[in-house]
Amino acid sequence: MLKAAREKLGNAKEKLAGKYGQLMDQAAANPSAAAAIGAAGALGLGAAGSLVGNLVDAEQGEGPLRLLTEAANAGLNAAPLGALGLGAAAFNRRLATNPALYQQFAEGFRDSSGMVNASKLDQALQRMKYTPAASAAAIPLAAGLGGMLGGGTSNMYASMGVPGFNPGTIPNPEDPTLSSNSEGARYKAPTTQYA
Repeated sequence: MLKAAREKLGNAKEKLAGKYGQLMDQAAANPSAAAAIGAAGALGLGAAGSLVGNLVDAEQGEGPLRLLTEAANAGLNAAPLGALGLGAAAFNRRLATNPALYQQFAEGFRDSSGMVNASKLDQALQRMKYTPAASAAAIPLAAGLGGMLGGGTSNMYASMGVPGFNPGTIPNPEDPTLSSNSEGARYKAPTTQYA
């Protein structure tokens, strides 16, 4: 029974690896598309993380435009790391499967003697190998920094009294002091009383 379970687990691993291997092969065919997908994914993760963090935070009552500004900044700050990570992963896969591209890449490490500097080439390959993981690990940090920058911007707008950055500051269109459509805000000509 244990042997059958191990075989099933091994088959599942092979299927999973095959599925993601095919996806990576497709991404490797076009690293710029992979970078765009990575940027979009990191943008979504950063923005969603900021929104969730603000909604479950003990400091309740932030204005809706403040939440939106912080989420947008968090997402935009994380997007370049997502692009770098997935783009580098696709390029690494392409280097591993395309000997002509590898040779072209190695040509960039020729020294003045005309020989490829194997040490520098190996260092570059090692850096590229760890780039996807390092980028993925840095995405939450970049999103957090972006959220903080968005909070600072929001504080500036809130201090200027811009509606939407403080809680309860969205104008109510039915408020008689603000709306020209309500009875209380319409101009009434003074009536002259004759004796």
